[in-house]
Amino acid sequence: MAETWVGLANQASAKYSKDLTDLTIRNQIGLALIERAGNLKLDVDGSFEAKYPIDYKDAEVSSFGLGSGITYAPFDPTKLATLDWRGMVVSDMMGLKERAMMDGSTAQFVNRYKRIIPKELKSMRKKIGLELYTDGGADGNENRFCGMETLMGQGTCVVADLVGQPDDTYNSIDTDVATAGTWSSDLTTPPNEAIDTDWPEGTGDPEYDYWSPKLINWSSTSWPSGASNSWTDTGAYVLRRTAQWLLQTAGIEGDTLLALLNGQLLTDFKNAQETKLRTLATHPTARDLGFPNVLEYDGMMLKSEYGVPVNTGYVLNMDEVELLILKKKFITTHGPILDPDSAAYKWFAYTFGNFKFVPKFCAKLYNYASA
Repeated sequence: MAETWVGLANQASAKYSKDLTDLTIRNQIGLALIERAGNLKLDVDGSFEAKYPIDYKDAEVSSFGLGSGITYAPFDPTKLATLDWRGMVVSDMMGLKERAMMDGSTAQFVNRYKRIIPKELKSMRKKIGLELYTDGGADGNENRFCGMETLMGQGTCVVADLVGQPDDTYNSIDTDVATAGTWSSDLTTPPNEAIDTDWPEGTGDPEYDYWSPKLINWSSTSWPSGASNSWTDTGAYVLRRTAQWLLQTAGIEGDTLLALLNGQLLTDFKNAQETKLRTLATHPTARDLGFPNVLEYDGMMLKSEYGVPVNTGYVLNMDEVELLILKKKFITTHGPILDPDSAAYKWFAYTFGNFKFVPKFCAKLYNYASA
């Protein structure tokens, strides 16, 4: 016969995991915005490795007039990206000796789990929030979620460059620019000397940068502040230009921009605005979601968060970020169950899934090169 306390502890586990999911989302503005956009998806079909199509180029459209002929050719605008699944787990074990010490008191058993389970799940909550910044492609991170750093690998960048050269692989596709198509070259000084086109300014074919993030060199001497290239002097220029580059990107579906900054960067930015007698208002969307201290700057949300590396910021179009979970629950709990091999009652909670980004709608701010 099953022990009464086991069933009650299971019920407590389910309740706390549901409460934790809600609390996790409420405490992480990135997750809250993902859910707001309808992009927190549960019970996703894993199919081992998820291959999904991306549209990387437009159909060729030509002028047509009297007497013109039509040229027919097959059109295939898609490539397949591969998303693999990552997971995390937290666990607890109660030995038979501890069980014997509480024998005869169902309340003691249940209270034990009511005390321990929330602590265990809070640890998972913190871990989930930090995964947004993880490089899932780095050595040792093979089972961690693929956060923003997974796609932010950088190639050539010199001090005069406004942007770095993307150089990474994300979901099996290279993030490099100029692998196909063409881009305008009208600027006297290109934003990146090695790329040597107007990108991410100017215009060009969608396939030129269909899988390329913007790597913003905030310490460049080419910002309007010139040789004074500290973040305090360049921050306003950097954020405005980054927003412009993301919002004018071809194929964009939404305009919810979130800038997550390292604490020092946000403090220095606010101090710089104060000296200019500019008062920054709070962002209405963030306030509605329960984040009253998120600032608004040129329409984007500005927030500092624990876990953002030093000298670093990320700007994302949050309408284009997804969090995919394989199970019907964000966090699934199991147990407590008696394991006869270890002579202990075991309990664990887990989640399997991954973030899904569209690199061209993402930017990283960093001092890639400085004088």
